[in-house]
Amino acid sequence: FNGWSGGGGHGGEGGDGTRFVGGNAYGSSNGPILPGSGGGYYPGGGGSDAGGVIRIESSGRLVLHGTLTANGISGGFAAGGGAGGSIFLVCRDFSGDSFGALRANGGNGDAPGPSGSGGGAGGRVAIWENVPDPIRTRILQGSTAGGVLRATTDPDYLGALAATNGTGFYAPPDARSAEPGSLWFFTAHQALLLKIQ
Repeated sequence: FNGWSGGGGHGGEGGDGTRFVGGNAYGSSNGPILPGSGGGYYPGGGGSDAGGVIRIESSGRLVLHGTLTANGISGGFAAGGGAGGSIFLVCRDFSGDSFGALRANGGNGDAPGPSGSGGGAGGRVAIWENVPDPIRTRILQGSTAGGVLRATTDPDYLGALAATNGTGFYAPPDARSAEPGSLWFFTAHQALLLKIQ
């Protein structure tokens, strides 16, 4: 991608640049295991790296006091922003204080002169809490399974949570702006756990 570049795609579509469109959305919102896509390249200015993958599986309790980051990088000269990556957590019990942060944000596109590049899309974040392995496997394989609640928040997690898109600097009426990614908490309803036991 040579020119005023598009942003990388992942949890959403990357933003368009003056010359080139942004990348497509891909990956699983339920079980994100893929990195984001880098922003479009410009000679002399380089491209921009995307966010990577953070995956933690624990049979016990997971408490977040710090930051887990899979952010894309903002573009160098005339380059598009990199897309956010993936954060995939599986545990028996998840919580976090106000110092915690889960971030898979897209990077910004660059704006050299009158033209500009697209922002990177947001990444994907999924936290599975107390969901039995067979049920989680069924859902990740595309089957339906009752008794699993999907929400964008968790009352036991008080920290930051973001998979926002990067800012683009080229937006005529027919251009596409970068899109945010996906954020999901999955928890098993108590009735399901009793049924399995």
